[in-house]
Amino acid sequence: DCTKLETLNLPTSLESFGLTVDGTYTRYGVLENTLVTELVLHGKNLTIGESICPQYLRKLVIGKDVKSITTAIWNETGEWITDIYSPLQGSSIYKIDYEEGSALESVLGLYYKSPVQTVDNLPESLKNIGEYTFAYCDNLVKVVIPEGVISLGDYCFRNDAKLREVVFPTTLVELGRNCFENCTSLPDNFPLPPSLKSVGSGVFSGCKFKTMTVPEEWTEIPAYLFSGSAISSVVIPETVKAVGESAFRNCSALTSVELKNITEIGRSAFENCSNLKSVSLSGVERIEPETFMNCTSLTGVNMVDVRSIGVDAFYGCSSLTTLSLPNTIEKIYSCIGGTGIREFYLNGAETLYADLSGLELERLVISKNIRHLDGSIAYTGIAGEPGVSEETGDGADLTVEFESGSQLETFGTFFDSSWIKELTLPATITTIGHGTFTQSTIENLYMRATVPPVLTGILRPSSFWQGKFRIYVPTSSVSAYKTAEMWSEFADIIYPFEF
Repeated sequence: DCTKLETLNLPTSLESFGLTVDGTYTRYGVLENTLVTELVLHGKNLTIGESICPQYLRKLVIGKDVKSITTAIWNETGEWITDIYSPLQGSSIYKIDYEEGSALESVLGLYYKSPVQTVDNLPESLKNIGEYTFAYCDNLVKVVIPEGVISLGDYCFRNDAKLREVVFPTTLVELGRNCFENCTSLPDNFPLPPSLKSVGSGVFSGCKFKTMTVPEEWTEIPAYLFSGSAISSVVIPETVKAVGESAFRNCSALTSVELKNITEIGRSAFENCSNLKSVSLSGVERIEPETFMNCTSLTGVNMVDVRSIGVDAFYGCSSLTTLSLPNTIEKIYSCIGGTGIREFYLNGAETLYADLSGLELERLVISKNIRHLDGSIAYTGIAGEPGVSEETGDGADLTVEFESGSQLETFGTFFDSSWIKELTLPATITTIGHGTFTQSTIENLYMRATVPPVLTGILRPSSFWQGKFRIYVPTSSVSAYKTAEMWSEFADIIYPFEF
């Protein structure tokens, strides 16, 4: 309230401005109700409090002696945090000037929520532009980053809805996380400097550009990079080896993606991409859980080298009616529930773990390539399908078949299902795992093997206790089965069958 104060000369020894001696915000602005029209800030490492600009201030200058500036925010608990508050917030100043010969190397939050439209006069001495420096600038259209700057901090341009152009230096190596989040006016193919070596998560989340070419210098697509954006087409170079978690999550405009030489795809990378129609994977060894979850338009997936598919990887892909698995698959976890797949060819490596719980199938065919099969099949039925009750799920049985020429030796899959009424195991079977049919209501088990397979545990489906379980074996092997270890307890329900 120094109503006649017109000039203020600050010493070079200044360390903070706009804060009380105990480091808290002054509440009313250090120059409020003064006539000061021009202010030159001094101090080697300067901390600025919230809103230092009085109503008559028309020019703010950063002195050439200032090496770093960080700003402060007053929070609800009465504590201050040395970041994300601009001295220009709420002012009518549209530009910050810098004295000639500026030594400024680092800024943090300096332009936060300011009315600036263009920033093209940052000093050449600048090295680091910290978090929130240009965030929430509603009128910001263009920023020129000078040569020498090596990093842009977290949330640097967050929610700058009018930002259309950023001129990057050739020295820039780092973009902080969510750097351009919700910058909805950035143009298609927004140019990025080839000098970048580190890109944080969510850099372009919520942006509205439709196309982007990833620089060839990148080796990965960071997590959440385009999450929730309007991107419909992206060119990914063969130099990229990994796609991060949720990198394209909720990108409803994305229609196709080709991933060459990718070896890793993160969890939920393409979740909720509702218009994604086709995916080509080459080199990918592991598909993480929920990777393509709820991609409701997905009709084709081309997999070549995949070894593992995670839980719910394709859950809710209602337009997906077929899924071809390569013979490299070693593990598959409950990944096709909620799809349009009704007949499934289970292919994979010689030793395969397959958790197929939550199936909505009518027919399952197990590849002849598989020698050792373990896992779980818990069939839930197809709610809403003809002949299936919405309340109880009662309906048609699931048919499980082994491909002609099957080489299956070890069978340890748990048929915890009331939908499989009969099953024929191939003649090559030598071992049946413990609890294979526990809780199952299977009624007819057909054994083609002439030599009784080894039972590693109890073979008693729930239908056994209901008196509905029957075992059929080759006519010439009835005696062998009835006297074999553990099979003998089923002697009364073992019957001859001509295969």
